[in-house]
Amino acid sequence: MFSVSLSNQDCIFDSADGFATSKEAMAWALGRGGKYVAQISNDDVEGSFRSFSVSNDCISTFDGWDWIDLTLDDIEKYI
Repeated sequence: MFSVSLSNQDCIFDSADGFATSKEAMAWALGRGGKYVAQISNDDVEGSFRSFSVSNDCISTFDGWDWIDLTLDDIEKYI
């Protein structure tokens, strides 16, 4: 199962768990408007999580070298 927490510069403003896939978790996280971070974790694997930057429903993540733009279908490759 997967869980997700959403945060902006001020606080964690929403969270949910019980998603079957990371893609479902990200789909739930989108549509909030503005800029925020969606941190998705695989609750079945300790330490398995990834932070994604969301800006007006455009998703990106840092791969250690550069920021990568992603689609919703790409999310499962990163968790």
